[in-house]
Amino acid sequence: MGKCTVHLTFFLVVQVVCASSVVGEGCENKQNLELYQPGIIQCSFEEGFLGVQWFNSTVKETSKIITYVRDVKDGPGFRSGNYDVWLNGSLFVRNVTVEHEGVFIVTHASSESVQVKQYNIQVQLFVKPQLEYPVIEECQDKSKICYMLYENPLELSCSVENVRPRISLIWNQRNSQRDNLLESNMTIISNSEVTFTPRSTVKIHNHSPLLSVLVCSVNENTWILKENETLVILENRSVDISHSPIRHLVELHTTMTLPCNDFNERILVWKRSTDRSEIPEVILIRVQTWKEDFNETCKKDFRLKPDGSLMLPQTELHHQGIYTCVASDYDMDHIQTIDVVIFTYPSPPYIIVEGCDHTQYCVLDVAREGNVTCSVRGIRPEVELQWRTYGNYPDLSLTELERTSTEKGGIFDISLTTNFKILSAPERGITLECFIVGQNSDVFKSSIKAARIDLNVAYDGNMGISSSWTVAVVTTIIAVLLILVLLFICLIVLKYRRNRRKIVEDEEMLPKTETHRTPEEEKFIKELKAKYKILYHSVQPLPYIRDSMYCVDNVYVDSGIERLVGQAHGHKIWKLLESHHELLKKPENCGRQIIEGDPGYGKSTLTLQLAYDWCQKVPDSPLSNVPILIYLRLRQLRGVKSIYQAIQRFILPRDSDLSEDIVESIIKNCSGALVILDGFDEYPDKDDPETDISLILRREMLQEIDVILTTRPFYLPKEFAPHTDRIRLTGFNKDIQDQYIRKAVVQGDEQASRDIILKLQRNPLLGDLCQVPLLFVLFAHMSHKNKDLKTFKSVTSFFRNVIACFHSHLMNKTIEKVTFDSKHDELNKVAFEALSGRNQLIVWDSTSLRKRLGDDFYQQYLKTGIFFEEEDLTDDQFLYKKEVRFYHKLFCEWYAAHYIADYLSQESSTSATTESQSVAELLHCLDPFELHYVYRFACGLNKTASGKIVNYLQDNLQHEKFAMMCMLEQDYKNEKIVDTITKLASTVVHVNGDDSQLHQRSTLQVLEFASAKQITIACLHLTMAFKECDGYTILLQSGLSLCPLVTLEKIHIETEKEGNEPRTISEIQLTNIFRFALRCQSVKELS
Repeated sequence: MGKCTVHLTFFLVVQVVCASSVVGEGCENKQNLELYQPGIIQCSFEEGFLGVQWFNSTVKETSKIITYVRDVKDGPGFRSGNYDVWLNGSLFVRNVTVEHEGVFIVTHASSESVQVKQYNIQVQLFVKPQLEYPVIEECQDKSKICYMLYENPLELSCSVENVRPRISLIWNQRNSQRDNLLESNMTIISNSEVTFTPRSTVKIHNHSPLLSVLVCSVNENTWILKENETLVILENRSVDISHSPIRHLVELHTTMTLPCNDFNERILVWKRSTDRSEIPEVILIRVQTWKEDFNETCKKDFRLKPDGSLMLPQTELHHQGIYTCVASDYDMDHIQTIDVVIFTYPSPPYIIVEGCDHTQYCVLDVAREGNVTCSVRGIRPEVELQWRTYGNYPDLSLTELERTSTEKGGIFDISLTTNFKILSAPERGITLECFIVGQNSDVFKSSIKAARIDLNVAYDGNMGISSSWTVAVVTTIIAVLLILVLLFICLIVLKYRRNRRKIVEDEEMLPKTETHRTPEEEKFIKELKAKYKILYHSVQPLPYIRDSMYCVDNVYVDSGIERLVGQAHGHKIWKLLESHHELLKKPENCGRQIIEGDPGYGKSTLTLQLAYDWCQKVPDSPLSNVPILIYLRLRQLRGVKSIYQAIQRFILPRDSDLSEDIVESIIKNCSGALVILDGFDEYPDKDDPETDISLILRREMLQEIDVILTTRPFYLPKEFAPHTDRIRLTGFNKDIQDQYIRKAVVQGDEQASRDIILKLQRNPLLGDLCQVPLLFVLFAHMSHKNKDLKTFKSVTSFFRNVIACFHSHLMNKTIEKVTFDSKHDELNKVAFEALSGRNQLIVWDSTSLRKRLGDDFYQQYLKTGIFFEEEDLTDDQFLYKKEVRFYHKLFCEWYAAHYIADYLSQESSTSATTESQSVAELLHCLDPFELHYVYRFACGLNKTASGKIVNYLQDNLQHEKFAMMCMLEQDYKNEKIVDTITKLASTVVHVNGDDSQLHQRSTLQVLEFASAKQITIACLHLTMAFKECDGYTILLQSGLSLCPLVTLEKIHIETEKEGNEPRTISEIQLTNIFRFALRCQSVKELS
């Protein structure tokens, strides 16, 4: 207590220095606290200060609230629990009341040897209104923009209810250049002196223009609201906008585009009415002002194009009506009215004549008098038919007997029967034709031709007898046919009854299954399959050849697919699956599955194959029994928290009438559905725990539905449900490579297959690279198309050739000059920024990237296939935007490597230490375990950069073997590198199961280089790394493969323990290991 007294006295006697403003340490002199909530008056004093005292100057005699001296808190405010002081000196108020508005004083001393500083803080209390925007009362609480029609002088009111501090509201008329202040009446209602309700009223007169934009704005204390202004678009109904409509024909179920001619206006409103007498409904609004642009849609089916045209992706019958475009540039108005007629061609698409075959010219044998009938079926709009003579026949009369029109769902069947009488024999044959007439005949004038027939009339005197005889014969034939038909029907009924008994008996032996679906479910599944069909029919092995698209089933082969089945002695145990059909054969109570694989290992291709199996009901696939499959690409789901909204936005067609609620109901009521979530590593909201995706992975949502998630190994979800099934993809081994070549590249051509394998053998350094399915596919197709493909000495030279193929193909196909194949500095920077960021999001807004790179550059890379565009909905929900990404992440790594190589190739005048720090600063965000190709490419691109990167890897990260692999990219003939590898190979080379995959990959690459250079490898020791051997390669526990090494002299394999004993290797495996050793050619000892 004595210490506290000493220091309180110190505060009182030391001279006070006032500080009215804060620079760095201190307190802001104006702060806001929310009423009836806990609050903090913020200060920031350096840690270890001597003490602070807080005073509330609004209380009589400036009473002291709380002190905080030498880590001891005291004072009436502290003892009552109403106040506290944070470690940085800030004052905590447990419950802010009206009495807290005013000036607070805090005195602060950093130590006993300095003067005390005083800070006066003006505290302003605030209360946020329930609706945090100005409410235009006539607009029914629309938060941003509303549309109104008015005829008489109009009075508009705008208010904000229950807000503190006081705010004022003003009305402006806005145009493209400025706001014009309007005369308005402002009133403020006080609510117990705590909150206030301001209201501003403005009067609008009839002499206003056709369209005008009024804005109600907050004029002070704008920080209190989320939105500080609300717009209303006024249409003056006293201005006549009736115009003769332009008739516009649109075929049913096609895209409709309605132009708003000469559109360059600032305000645009599209309206529609089904009848000219009714009040039109607003469809879309676009407003461009000097301050901000607005888009509003009232009908989700419609889209607004940049030129002001109204677009409807798919028309239905109810879209027929009168459409009006009302536009204004604030001075002149433009009005256009369009009468949209929805039509459909008849089915069949021609006029039917009874008794005729439309594929042949029709000749009817008739008497002097008879009837002819023609019809059209399934036509819209309703039309009329008419018979007439084709030529001049004065002795022929036509009399209409019957005209019918049957309507069903807005579609019509039309029929016309006409009687003809031939008074005397004509000099030539008689031709009649049936054709479409009436007010809608112009719709089909050019598409449906008249149906013509020739009448062949018998004029001999025995015509009546002949006719009677013909009738008798026909009658007899018909009677006989009827008897035969009745007998046939009896036989069918008897057979049906026997079969029915057997079916009933069989059904009693089978489990009951529910096959009935609602119309919404049928439509939902149909729309899902239509989307997936587009996706799985768009596989491009060579992206620069856009016209070479494959169905996924024509190119897919099962790569190494392994399931995590256990763990022993710290090592994961993986079991190889025979095919992707085994994926759904999961352990019990395991509804979640994660498929992990490095970039290019075929995760997305595998999920497309699953979608294909489901759509096609592939017999061997368990997916044939899955009722509903949902396939989502997670990179598209930025800001979309609801999975049902994601399905509606990214899978269903734009014009689907299945709402988000219907989608939710279908999925929740579906037993046995499967959800595939592709690309968690590219999911923008992966760190948000409250999205539906996160909840589903934790099995806190859709618990009864199976889920498959794909991701890269370094981007596993932070939280996922217990008992989640883990799958990994290990890439292509030799057998799978051969299988892919035969199936997808050469289609059974054995010689061509051998040629590709031979080219791969001539490129030993590509062995590891071609284990990656994506890169092997590129290599295989390029090798097949280019018979003279050269031998590659490094991964960099191979990928440089890949990029060159992209650009050269474009040069060969077009007359355009390819100018950006080597000049891509800005793209290099873009790629580096993306990979060095925390989330590695390699998707950009196409407009922003186009602006940054230049239009010509962007277009060229889009045409080559290096860039890939996707369309996505904006937050407006009715406008679409384009996003762009690289064809694959490896391409992003290639251009990022250029940036690193260019940066490090610059000569530096700084010291070696400073240079080393600069390299570390550039590379510290690029994890070599995940982005090892970036390092290898950068080393291969520039020799100076290679030296700096190798030093960084050896000195900073202790990655000696990976550094060797990077050195091989630059100069594989370098004597220093050869000597280093020779020295390494002369001792025991270890591959340990505990080593990282990067470490193992580096070791294997160095050994393959040594074998190719005829450098003797003394001994290879596999310690708890061996998994299995097929006689051709050794598969490691990590999923990597070891190929035969022709200079290897000794192999030692040590397996992990099972219990207290090492794992036993089967006789078959031992045989395969001996076969592998023989292929190594130089092995002398095997243990």
